[in-house]
Amino acid sequence: MLGLEPEYDMPEINGEMDSATYSAIGQFQVRNLQYLMMKTFDGRIHPASYKNRKITLIGKPKMTITLLHTYASDASMMSGKGLNYTQQIASMNQELAIALDRSLMEM
Repeated sequence: MLGLEPEYDMPEINGEMDSATYSAIGQFQVRNLQYLMMKTFDGRIHPASYKNRKITLIGKPKMTITLLHTYASDASMMSGKGLNYTQQIASMNQELAIALDRSLMEM
């Protein structure tokens, strides 16, 4: 499942940084450490800051958020639903949908 071991039990979407979420992020980072710009996992997904930077994704280490975006985009395309995976995720949880709408209005 999206960069985790197939048997990994995904935490419920609840809008909180609880132990299950921290564990899932840590497991993702440990499993994908060779692709990330870090030497060890920190259990956090830092916001990407790419202002005035040219991003070359092929063959370069990435921030956790960038690798997650790449995996989510690929999974969405393979499912035949296009690149915009945020709508699919928002449909899973009303609170998350509201938070995503709010963040888009602030852009």
